[in-house]
Amino acid sequence: FGVENTPLSKFQALPNDGRPISSYSNRDKAYIEITKALNTFINEFKSKRKKSDEEDEKVPEKLTDEVKPKKLSKKVITSLISRNKYDEVFDIMYSYFEDIGDVEYEKILTLLRADFNLVKQDYYDGNTTAESYRNSLRGVAKDLLNLTYKII
Repeated sequence: FGVENTPLSKFQALPNDGRPISSYSNRDKAYIEITKALNTFINEFKSKRKKSDEEDEKVPEKLTDEVKPKKLSKKVITSLISRNKYDEVFDIMYSYFEDIGDVEYEKILTLLRADFNLVKQDYYDGNTTAESYRNSLRGVAKDLLNLTYKII
């Protein structure tokens, strides 16, 4: 083929023996070999990618400094919000904004946290109904997700 000393030499030639398709007496056999090899490669690639994504996106019940994500992840934030782990969401986001030095987003997050704390306090003081509390939490969750999606 003349590819031995090129960047293409690191790839597996197909069909597997590297023979040109035109040299096969039954070309369908060559195409079947190519199709099988490509399917195997694609499935292995997908499997490795899925495994890698799963490892990156594992969300432990309690986040500690050692396992906090180094980058902001929509999946992590969404998972924590769905489990009502708002304080951990705020901690992750503060840490992220501090790491990237974004003071403006830190200010927005501070306002969201103040709103969240007021909502909680009103509920604990008996100044609001459970339904109103849940609706307010949904609003905070929506704002946190919008902020996350805006910056990722």
